[in-house]
Order: sequence, then C-alpha cells, then structure tokens
Amino acid sequence: MTDDVSDLPPLDTGAEPEKFPLPPADVVDEMLKQDAASTPARPVAEPAKLNFVSGKVWAKTVPLDFEFELEGRVVSEITVHRLTTAEMGDVVDRLGTSFTRWDVIAAMVGLPVEVLRGLEAGDGDAVMEVAIDFLPKALKG
Repeated sequence: MTDDVSDLPPLDTGAEPEKFPLPPADVVDEMLKQDAASTPARPVAEPAKLNFVSGKVWAKTVPLDFEFELEGRVVSEITVHRLTTAEMGDVVDRLGTSFTRWDVIAAMVGLPVEVLRGLEAGDGDAVMEVAIDFLPKALKG
C-alpha cells in the first residue's frame, strides 16, 4: 500500500469551501517586517584581543606635508592600521556590498571618507600607498 494520495478524488462533504480574503499587500509586508524585527538576533561574539607576534608591521604613521585642522585640533600625521576580521565585518555590515576602498581605508585610519578625499594629493597618495599594503587580499585587485 502507498501513502501517495495525489491521485485520489477530492472528498465530497457537501459543504462549500470557505474563502478567506488575504490582507492587502502593504499589510502583509508590514506584518513580515514586524516578524523579522521581533526575531531575536544571534549575539555576535566579541573579537579576542590578540597579541600578534609575526613581526609584520601592524600600523604605520604617515607624516603630512599639509597639516589641517579637524574638529579644533591640528592633524599633522595619519596612522594607518591593519583591520581585524571584525573591523572589516563592521564596514560590510554598515554599508553592505556597496562599500568602496575609501570606506575600508577610512576604517583603517579612523577618519571619514570625506576627510581622506580632502587631503592634499601628495599626502593622499602617501596614506593610500600604506593603506593598500594593509588591505585584505580580496580588496587589493
């Protein structure tokens, strides 16, 4: 005997099937959004504080030929540091797949993209040169 009931005729109960109207599409969308918002997010594990011992340079400070003022302080150098996996993940989480190298480099130096793009061209080149060396392999191409 088989459990397949797909070829059996419909059961006639004599009653008309009930029809339930669906809510409007915008109401369904709102319900789905609320359901997604109420789903608890899985807690993100905090990254470990690692003491890297490979001898590779973790950060490099670039002196600026053209110092500038930012938020009431003079900036005469910019320190570029390698990103951890968590820091790179933060960039992707914040910007999705639309992030650019500028966004990653901004995270590497702790300055907004607009400030980096406002640097004098020679200073910008010097910062970019160091930053490119520190980029994850997937972003170097």
